Amino acid sequence: MTIHDYNVPAPRINQRIDRSLPRQAEQIVGSMLTQSRQTISVVIPAMNEAENLPYVLPRIPAWVHEVILVDGNSTDGTVALKITAPPEAGFKNPNEWRLTAAVRAPDGSIFIANGYGDSRIFRFDKSGNYKGSFAEKGSLAGQLDCSHGLTLDLRYDQPLLLVCDRENRRLCHFDLDGKYVRTVTEHLRRPCQVSLQGDYALVSELEGRVTILDRDNVPVAFLGDNPQKTQWAKYELDPRDINAGVFSAAHGCFMDSDVNIFVSDWNQTGRVTKLARRKT
Repeated sequence: MTIHDYNVPAPRINQRIDRSLPRQAEQIVGSMLTQSRQTISVVIPAMNEAENLPYVLPRIPAWVHEVILVDGNSTDGTVALKITAPPEAGFKNPNEWRLTAAVRAPDGSIFIANGYGDSRIFRFDKSGNYKGSFAEKGSLAGQLDCSHGLTLDLRYDQPLLLVCDRENRRLCHFDLDGKYVRTVTEHLRRPCQVSLQGDYALVSELEGRVTILDRDNVPVAFLGDNPQKTQWAKYELDPRDINAGVFSAAHGCFMDSDVNIFVSDWNQTGRVTKLARRKT
């Protein structure tokens, strides 16, 4: 194999770059790889490169099989790991890899939900190596329709993945091997995300509500329930038209250690509400 080496001086940030030679190199190497069916991995050593990586990563050619970012204990927010769609997934178009959530398991494994794609959940090891996928799109037990949120549920004897099965309006448990365990609760209003604190689960629902579940996953409180159904899940809604203390499209949620609750509404400009715990 002939390697064509095009040496171009490294640009400064925001400097305009002549891309004619690099593009020619991409075409040559991409063509050779297609013919030989070989794969290329790119290793990027990094140390405090948060400002530079946003310029570098998008310019990596599509035929690169994987990108390994090796971080040298950066302190500036440098990305430590980038995971792309695994070839084993069988995707034919870039828009089939449409992620909605990711969570890390106790052993460092990473679970990623392709909620806006085929709803499968993908598992990678702590280094970002693909290990498999589970679930599929559907409405039967063990199937998912928009796996929108993922949370590591530590309320029980073994760690479980708690999945927001949004369009089936339910929460589901899977074990860390990808086996379906049970449907936790049903008849929610399009659950998007779960935040856990102690025995309680906070669930943000796209149709204007937040629900709190106890350890048995029984609802114990409904918060910000919006009586105006015309505002539910309406992206064009002006946040100023939403009454204080209610939600139009509760998309994200978080409950802190003091049991204060933060909820983000999904709309054209965004809206974050804090519900402070009452002191008794």
